[in-house]
Amino acid sequence: MPTLPMWRVDHIEPSPEMLALRANGPIHRVRFPSGHEGWWVTGYDEAKAVLSDAAFRPAGMPPAAFTPDSVILGSPGWLVSHEGGEHARLRTIVAPAFSNRRVKLLAQQIEAIA
Repeated sequence: MPTLPMWRVDHIEPSPEMLALRANGPIHRVRFPSGHEGWWVTGYDEAKAVLSDAAFRPAGMPPAAFTPDSVILGSPGWLVSHEGGEHARLRTIVAPAFSNRRVKLLAQQIEAIA
């Protein structure tokens, strides 16, 4: 069973391991750095189906114990772990940091550093 994350060299293109998995199908059972097992979905139609199914939403997931060194996307406290009003409230808080103006400014600063 593959273990995530599969580190990318340039952070833009998927790692060779990710490309190999994707070439063998859109859904794979994986192990996260925390040791928990889960599913890695790469196909558009498959991802859309999973994201549309209430069984895969945070409220439908069993709680898991996370430690600071093993936090994974979707763990308690992350924006994507919330639904409805709580998600909207948190999104309103962080939205200004992702405005077009702010992202363009950050891009300019990153290009200046690079």
